[in-house]
Amino acid sequence: MDYLNQVLSDSDISEIALMYDENFLLSLDSENIERIVNYLIKQNVSCTKAILLYHLDLFLLDFEEFKEKFLKLKEKMGDDFILALNYRVDLIEKVWGLDE
Repeated sequence: MDYLNQVLSDSDISEIALMYDENFLLSLDSENIERIVNYLIKQNVSCTKAILLYHLDLFLLDFEEFKEKFLKLKEKMGDDFILALNYRVDLIEKVWGLDE
């Protein structure tokens, strides 16, 4: 959780600790989280904090797998996907329904 501690406030960390099991939190790879967040930022996703807070399970995906699924989702959802995602962060959960 080193990366999360760097980018989130203490209250955000407390909220995450209430929402997620300790074993889950310990299984997170800070380097992988950072790579995914940086990728999302490069894709013009401005809701990375909300994704970290409410969709942290996505960061269990390996960076390359996440990137592949994200690109498929972006292609499937069309040109306005990033704009829509910035307003409806829950759209990111659709990556779970995509095949490799």
